[in-house]
Amino acid sequence: MGTTSKIIGALATAIDKVSGTAISGLANIMGQIISLYSDSAYVGEFDGTDDYVDCGNDSSIRPTAALTYNSWVWRADWNDNVDPQVIMGNFRAASGVKTRWKNKRIQGFARVDGANRQVQSGYNKFKSGKPYYRASGWHMISMTWDGRYLKLYIDGALESEGGIPTVDLGSSGNVIDYSTGNYDINIGTQVGIGGSTCYDGRIDECAIWDVALDADAIAELWDQDGGTVKPSNLNADKDNYDNSGDLNGWWRFEENTGTSIADSSGNGNTGTLTNGVTFNSDTPD
Repeated sequence: MGTTSKIIGALATAIDKVSGTAISGLANIMGQIISLYSDSAYVGEFDGTDDYVDCGNDSSIRPTAALTYNSWVWRADWNDNVDPQVIMGNFRAASGVKTRWKNKRIQGFARVDGANRQVQSGYNKFKSGKPYYRASGWHMISMTWDGRYLKLYIDGALESEGGIPTVDLGSSGNVIDYSTGNYDINIGTQVGIGGSTCYDGRIDECAIWDVALDADAIAELWDQDGGTVKPSNLNADKDNYDNSGDLNGWWRFEENTGTSIADSSGNGNTGTLTNGVTFNSDTPD
């Protein structure tokens, strides 16, 4: 017993070991966790005023040597010129990590080796007629760190529209500094500030890994089976994505009620809905 299997709908497709047999999915049998995956049905709705999700500050979601942040985000107007609105992170002053929308760009930050390292998309590339425009309004934003390179991906590909896709520190082994304040990971606001940093729009499927996903893995998360753009089961390895064992936090907003959201990675980093975060059924595509 103690067998783990990942169950995807009625089809088991993940990996585990039972007497040498490969089984897919996640189902802890002896009174442990059973996790069933289904496509996203709900997302978080943020009013841009004061609401956010507090995911705590466990070390599992504050990796230092390597990480990946991934979120699906929606805005009513991707052409707005607004103050910085945070998607996810705990960056503040001289500490932490975050992704955000500011003045028609996606930006990512990490505090490394005594300095704020920044990647960003090209300016004004998301509105109608521009390279990143999507009629649905949904985008997948990914940022990776591997101890040397900080990278920004838009919709499954390294940023390529005139921004700063990569920051190279010149040597390996550098680490992210979280020491100032020991701040919680927040979704939808800059920790400890709120107000104008609160995100106005929808956020879904936020995830943190303690490795830097490679370009093929991120592409897999964006475009499944050669044309199916939607969030995927991060607890199940598939094709070019083989990092389910490195997933430390995953907030899906599937509850549609209540004041908390589960950490679907199984690591117990429950998110607390603060100041009235609501749910919406307009899911990413």
